[in-house]
Amino acid sequence: FHLRLGYTAVTGSPWFFPKGALTVATAPFAARERRLLGAAARLSPEPLRERVAAAREDCRRRLARAGRAVGNRLASAAARAAGRGEALAALDPTAVLRRGYSVTLDRDGRALRSAEEVRPGEPVRITLARGALGARVEEVILNRAPGEPNRSPGEPNRSRGETP
Repeated sequence: FHLRLGYTAVTGSPWFFPKGALTVATAPFAARERRLLGAAARLSPEPLRERVAAAREDCRRRLARAGRAVGNRLASAAARAAGRGEALAALDPTAVLRRGYSVTLDRDGRALRSAEEVRPGEPVRITLARGALGARVEEVILNRAPGEPNRSPGEPNRSRGETP
């Protein structure tokens, strides 16, 4: 007859140990086992598959968002370019010529802005929408303010009280 008070028997073994001795002796192994089980869980293929799938989905979302952002920026830039193109077209001198206007240049190639800049007999070049004309000034008629009669150079402006 053995006295087993205060002792623990190892199952299947004739050995007896003081109570708690097995817990103390196996504690480092238990801690190691917990670490290994945690590492195994982290390295398990299933959580890795889930993380990879989540990362792929995140990449897809970000790529779609980036694609929309690029598309929006391109559309905005295209609209700005179209607006600027229209503004340039409105300022294009040949557009004015196509509407029936002309540009007249003096013999030095400077654009004439007033009839006072030339005298009868001087050559001028008239640029049209399609082509140009060489011409000679026959008469200079000065157009003044609305309601004021046309006059030739050197004529006094009677509406201003000028006298001959």
